[in-house]
Amino acid sequence: MSRAVACLALVAAVVAEPDPAAAQYGTASVPAETVCRAAPQPSADAVGMLEAGDLVLVYQGVSTSAGQWTRITAGTLGRFGVPDGCWVPSSDVVPARGTGHFLQLADGLLSATVSPTLDELLAVHNLFGHPWYREEVEASPVLGLRRLQLLRAALRPLGPRDADALTLAWIRALEDEVSLAQEGHAWTVSDEAYLNLYEKHRSGSFAEEIMWAYASESGTRNCEGEFACDVREAVNNRLARYWTDFPAGRHIAEAVEAARTVIGHGLESCKAARGRETDSREARIWRWSGWDRSGAEITQELRVSLEAVSDEDKAPLLEQLAELEACAA
Repeated sequence: MSRAVACLALVAAVVAEPDPAAAQYGTASVPAETVCRAAPQPSADAVGMLEAGDLVLVYQGVSTSAGQWTRITAGTLGRFGVPDGCWVPSSDVVPARGTGHFLQLADGLLSATVSPTLDELLAVHNLFGHPWYREEVEASPVLGLRRLQLLRAALRPLGPRDADALTLAWIRALEDEVSLAQEGHAWTVSDEAYLNLYEKHRSGSFAEEIMWAYASESGTRNCEGEFACDVREAVNNRLARYWTDFPAGRHIAEAVEAARTVIGHGLESCKAARGRETDSREARIWRWSGWDRSGAEITQELRVSLEAVSDEDKAPLLEQLAELEACAA
């Protein structure tokens, strides 16, 4: 497990019906090395060590004859081999009120070199959506986007076909924030969730990053391998939305290259079919691409969307489109 993920821990409730007014639900840091124990007492077996600077989420402590203790649970502590959690003295963590460490938590998971567990992703995503913090998270364009990115990462290993009742109930609770992808074989964050966040913050300085996330991350298209559909959905409907709103944006080169990658697949297929018999595999694949039916319309829409982009920035994509047109003619 990477250091970025190892620095995360979730502190959960350990008493029934906790009092929200008394709880310390939020983030905190560990100022010095702290032993995490199997029970809330100093003589209990040590199961792991939290290091100075580790980031934790504090919910509520319990009072014992040995003082105030906090139980740490969730998959983030899988490295200790204690799925039910372990205990630290409450005095060994320094709480931070509000959403002060939320961005650090999210970025630690999303940038981890070792993929975080589903428990880790859900723990932080659920914290972002907790009623005590949801309003503050939604007021922040950065935290709002991180919440969607955490959700997207959590959805990645899940699939409708083998989902249990609990997973299906969670998906239903998310309502229009989740949509089907990959011809119904996967879930992902819906286009509407990205675009609603964008519209809410489009006048702010972070709007471009939200639109870029939509253009580059959204994967709800269901094209069953049809090239023309892929171009329309991935390029015309998403990447073009980015360069239409931000023709000189920070990600324009990435957007153009991403579009070239999508179109390049079709260009290779077209070249492979040239000169082949009509019943050859290559010719059949090209016919299935749908480009003969809608390629001209898609190309025209794409050229119009690029009008405000500088000649230098859009030149590589226009050159590739011209090559595709010549091949398909």
